[in-house]
Amino acid sequence: MTHRLTAAMRAEGLIRLAQAQGLFAALRHRGEAERGALLVKLDRFDAGCLMLEPVTGFDGAALWRGLDGPAVAGPRAEEIIAKRRRVDTDLWVIEIEDPKSVLDPAAWPA
Repeated sequence: MTHRLTAAMRAEGLIRLAQAQGLFAALRHRGEAERGALLVKLDRFDAGCLMLEPVTGFDGAALWRGLDGPAVAGPRAEEIIAKRRRVDTDLWVIEIEDPKSVLDPAAWPA
């Protein structure tokens, strides 16, 4: 049996990680508590938004994958969120405001 953190615990952990760095982070949509997917909008203001989701790499390592390129404009980020929510009602959506690019998603636990 493999032990996994629930989606709720993973979402709360990401929000706390951002807040510990003095950043604004909020849960925009609460999904299914146990197994819902996560989607993170990392808003870097003038540098655009990173849209990220946790995935498992070919080697089995957990990592964060960017959606729709390295950075997207705010309206495109909202389109991605709306589209994903229409398809997946269990989706958790987290938004983090990081205007100075303090957070490095590659260092996040996935």
